[in-house]
Amino acid sequence: MSPNTPELEARYLAIPYSTVAMLVGLIDGDGMFDINRVNNAGNIKVGMKLALHERDLPLLQQLQSLFGIGTITGPHLTGKTMTVK
Repeated sequence: MSPNTPELEARYLAIPYSTVAMLVGLIDGDGMFDINRVNNAGNIKVGMKLALHERDLPLLQQLQSLFGIGTITGPHLTGKTMTVK
């Protein structure tokens, strides 16, 4: 799906409020946003990361499926965390 299409807007507007509220809580507790300069032309890259324990992999997969975006990596050597970007 390309960005800013009526289909994409309808898909996101159909997400239940309870799911959005849960996601807000997850991001607040275990997430972060980053903004990085990509080049000298002023282009930027905006991202969101959510790091959870490996037992929460099904939840990360469900969120990835729901939003149709993201990459899941891990578990990482520093602990049993999985990250979705």
